[in-house]
Amino acid sequence: MQTVINKLQRYEMRMMLAFFDVPLKEQPKHSPDARKLLTSFQRANREKYDRIYRICVEQDVSGDESGEPPKEVIAFSDASRIISQEVKELEDSAVRTVSEKYLALSKDLVKQIQEEATESINREAKKFNRLEIKVGTKKPKEIKGAVPEEFERLLQLASSRLNILMVGPTGCGKTFISSKIAEALDLDFSSQSCSAGVSESAFSGWLIPVGAAGKFVYVSSEFVRIYENGGVFLFDEMDASDANMLVFLNQALANDSFTVPQRHTKPLVKKHKDFVAIAAANTGGGGADAMYHGRNSLDEATLDRFRVGTVNMDYSPTVERSLFCEEILEWGLKIRLSILNNNLVRVLSTRTMIDAQKMKNDHGWTVEQFEQGYFASWSKEELAIVGRR
Repeated sequence: MQTVINKLQRYEMRMMLAFFDVPLKEQPKHSPDARKLLTSFQRANREKYDRIYRICVEQDVSGDESGEPPKEVIAFSDASRIISQEVKELEDSAVRTVSEKYLALSKDLVKQIQEEATESINREAKKFNRLEIKVGTKKPKEIKGAVPEEFERLLQLASSRLNILMVGPTGCGKTFISSKIAEALDLDFSSQSCSAGVSESAFSGWLIPVGAAGKFVYVSSEFVRIYENGGVFLFDEMDASDANMLVFLNQALANDSFTVPQRHTKPLVKKHKDFVAIAAANTGGGGADAMYHGRNSLDEATLDRFRVGTVNMDYSPTVERSLFCEEILEWGLKIRLSILNNNLVRVLSTRTMIDAQKMKNDHGWTVEQFEQGYFASWSKEELAIVGRR
């Protein structure tokens, strides 16, 4: 049996470690450490590891070739605690899926998980659908509509004027969140793509012949405007940036000023006290991967500007429940689960689900109709894996 430890979900790793008699309190807090520990167990006793993997990941409790049920068990309290800690990060159907994986192990556990899930989801939904934000001595500001679970942390970072780096999959709402932060702080908002080919001038401004008799005049960029006057500026697709352009941005983000030589009358650009820098990326700075092969690596100088302000993002259960009808939501979550379970290099973003919902609302499209577009670029093998022709 070939198993890929680095593809395991956090709760799967914790459940497997519990089966290996590692107490919850002694389990590694970070996923990379948990993977290393599981690797050591795999090397020490591959037969036992494969048995536990079948139980925890493949939901196979049929036992060995003799037909005997698996002998490995873990305490009910441990299993309940592991799953319940994941509840805040999972939507209704995902929680039910996790619950069903352990149905054969404990029916009571399933009931408890679902009750805790319902209570937690209802509580979190109320919390994020109507959020009051208080910054300093200002009067609290109400943010209407659902916002992601990471919003409060992001807002705290922005309130302290720390540079923020949001790392998450395509279409999970990073641009939307940035504009919401600006709204909460009563600040102006602007953005610029950092994709390949975007030059330093897009951020420093231009010297172009637009004056009388073709006189060259400095034209400011949105970045210079926000930097000098205050506001939230989003560097979109930061991990697709040209390395030379990042050298320029690093200076501006690390210091309280930078120089624009082409602005002859006032070359020094000073940072406003209410300037907030937010960068959005699909990768953590390590460069291209199987999913995002058009990405560049970010050097330590750039990443150091965002060290404390780095926040990992994902598709938000709270936001998606507020946006989609039950049919669209269940369809999207089911496809995502198939992609995850089969290690497919595909995504189903919140953006895609928004388009599907719009076509359903505007023209009464069925699931089959918007699947024609979604699956158009998939191979026959991939379609077969997720049960499509």
